[in-house]
Amino acid sequence: LEMVQAVQGPCDPENLAAVLRKDAAYNAVGLASFDLFDEIDFDSWFTSHLLQELQIKHKSYRVIRKRVVWLMGQWVGVKMSVNLRPALYEAVLGLLDTQEDLAVRLEAAQTL
Repeated sequence: LEMVQAVQGPCDPENLAAVLRKDAAYNAVGLASFDLFDEIDFDSWFTSHLLQELQIKHKSYRVIRKRVVWLMGQWVGVKMSVNLRPALYEAVLGLLDTQEDLAVRLEAAQTL
């Protein structure tokens, strides 16, 4: 929980150590979602922080965007309000744009 609090808010995309630290913290929260569901208010975190992180389009920040999408996938079945799912779907749809690096990899995987 201290790691999550320490990495709250956007980090400098030019600072690779900060990006990787945030990625590691988000990975830990995703892996431990069943253990942390009483400790983390995911709905609040999603609306106040994670949605904002998906809007940062810097090339180095795609690591965080990919991790946030994965993190949402981990928590959606654990503790995420059904009312927030439209916002989740909207956020993910924005990442499927052909200009988005995440979409290119998805399209390539679908052709295999």
